[in-house]
Amino acid sequence: MRLLNALAKGIIDKRLMIGLLLASIMIVAFYLRIMPISYGIYLYEYDPYFQYYLTKYLVENGPFSWFQLTKENVRNFWYPIGRDVYKTEYPGVAYIGYVTYMLIRSLFYWVPQDQLLLFTCVILPPIMGVLEVLGVFLICRELLDDRAGLIAALVQAFLPAALDRTIAGFYTKLGFGVTIFLFAAYFLLKMSKSGRIGYAVITGILLGLVAATWGGVTYVAGIVGLFGIVTALLGLNDKRFTKNFVILTLLFLMIASAVPKLGVFYPVSFEGAILLVSCMILLTDYALTLINIKVMNRIFIIILTVIGGISILSIAWWMGVLRIPPIRQLSIVAPWLREINVVFSTVAEHRPMSWDIMMMEFGLITPLMVAGIPLLVLERTREKLFIVLGALTSVYGVSSVAYLIHLAAPFVAICVAVALSSLIDLSIKNLVLPAKAAKRRRVLRIDPALILALFTIIILLLGVSSAMAYSQASTIVPTIANSGIGGLRFKITSWIDALNYMKTNLPEDAVVVSWWDYGYWITVGSNKTSVCDNATLNTTQITLVARAMVSSEDVAVDIIFNKLKTPPNSTYILVYEPFYVETRGGYRVAYLLGGGLSADLGKASAMIRIAGYNFTNYYNEQGLLDWNSESVRNGTLFKLIINGLESLGYTPVQGGNIVEVERLVHFELERAFVGVGPDGATTVIVFLYKVIPP
Repeated sequence: MRLLNALAKGIIDKRLMIGLLLASIMIVAFYLRIMPISYGIYLYEYDPYFQYYLTKYLVENGPFSWFQLTKENVRNFWYPIGRDVYKTEYPGVAYIGYVTYMLIRSLFYWVPQDQLLLFTCVILPPIMGVLEVLGVFLICRELLDDRAGLIAALVQAFLPAALDRTIAGFYTKLGFGVTIFLFAAYFLLKMSKSGRIGYAVITGILLGLVAATWGGVTYVAGIVGLFGIVTALLGLNDKRFTKNFVILTLLFLMIASAVPKLGVFYPVSFEGAILLVSCMILLTDYALTLINIKVMNRIFIIILTVIGGISILSIAWWMGVLRIPPIRQLSIVAPWLREINVVFSTVAEHRPMSWDIMMMEFGLITPLMVAGIPLLVLERTREKLFIVLGALTSVYGVSSVAYLIHLAAPFVAICVAVALSSLIDLSIKNLVLPAKAAKRRRVLRIDPALILALFTIIILLLGVSSAMAYSQASTIVPTIANSGIGGLRFKITSWIDALNYMKTNLPEDAVVVSWWDYGYWITVGSNKTSVCDNATLNTTQITLVARAMVSSEDVAVDIIFNKLKTPPNSTYILVYEPFYVETRGGYRVAYLLGGGLSADLGKASAMIRIAGYNFTNYYNEQGLLDWNSESVRNGTLFKLIINGLESLGYTPVQGGNIVEVERLVHFELERAFVGVGPDGATTVIVFLYKVIPP
């Protein structure tokens, strides 16, 4: 009560109150994102293991060792070829982790290096999530005011989609890239509003950092370039904006060209060319204003310039001068291209997101976003135009590729805040102004009872969305801790045990063949060599592994030893699967689960597709694996799992029928790692076999 009285008397500064509220929101956001560490300090998913590996390499070899990551030195990925990491990976996340670790190291020098480094990589994503909350606050405050900024920060803190890449352990590029992009967007808006060259310099540098961190730089450069073009088309350009836009573009391209993965020819890449064309259009538009060309004529000339720019880009692409984005990026804009890259199209997060799932990820307040966009459009300012472009393009991207949900989350939060803030203003005017004054000022009259009902509904929706975010955060289990079975909400250590065993018991020159999903786990977690991994760089090698998995043993062994050229006496193959186990009639029965609670058997369809084999040889009319089919009974993957079960004393069953396959000849079970859930029935088994040369 004293606090309220003090505030009313102006004793407590308004900025202090806003700071306290924002700090409270950021603390709650951080708490939500670190909840998975209740299961232990683990990295989440697969890609973070590779980023951890790179960060550890920098810590052990110094900040200038990045260029030593050549395929001659990095032989434990993509055997037998190796990987030119410095040319095929963005260095940003690893360097952010390295700098953060070195700072923390000076404070906690007594903690063992590996423990402190792992903790650093696990805790950095939640910090990025908190910075995203700060970013949307700053952007929304720049667009409207502090109140709108606080609403946007609150929404971002609890939005399920915003948790996606910022939970503890999700040490990967997208979360870091989006965070940097948000601050680049903030300074871009400041530049647009004030015209100061300093903001242009900061924006260009931050965009360059995005280019060093995240493959989504294609989107970022594209949206900034589109912003410049639309600004000219709508007649919103001026001298200072043109000058600053050219400066930030040149800075961005200069930094991006220094990133080895992008290269010195990045300015003639698709996104680099879009930015240069945008500069050309803005300069043309400004030149036309200097000779007093009328607005409509100017816009007509700009349209012709845009068409000319597109024609030039098309000719440059046809001549091979312009480097277009890879199919996986182009398919975001044109989803029908997705089928060209079979490996890419089989990954769940690269598929379109259904509208019901999108609604759940964005929360029940999503309709307010739809109201926020037209409110921004009506203002017709450059700053609000940028947010509209970002919202529309990012939501379209999510509808095409699911993993972009995290990119869209900040724009959704900002648009929701704009709609809510406008609704609050309208309500205050209705409740405070007398009817005659409201009519004189042309304020839309709304019944106070309706206002009360509307805000009650909004508060309920915000409460439900917050509860959904809390529920999601509290039930997230680090992927390695539940052995990669997404539907399991408890810890099960099959994979952890398998990696520890391989690290200490397999020969140093051991090569482990597995499906590409687990490549990073094997190489980084067990310090053993893998033949393919989550980078999916070599589709030819992935195709070979797919054929080895779903073909007969003879074909599999030929591929493993003759095409993958693995060492004859140190080659292993790993498969795994979850089961529901119970004892019936004196037998231990292992039920094959299928569906979402599946692992390699669930991925068999993708393996068959990538291998180029006929589905009907493996699946029945109901879409289930046909265990009576000769292709399944003799398929290496299926034999490894079923023979492995039988060697452990389990009777494999699916759909009430005992599953039978042919006996293994060229594979000898090295070890099975059995993890049992708290219900005593849910079981995940990792099978590690040694491959015997024919």
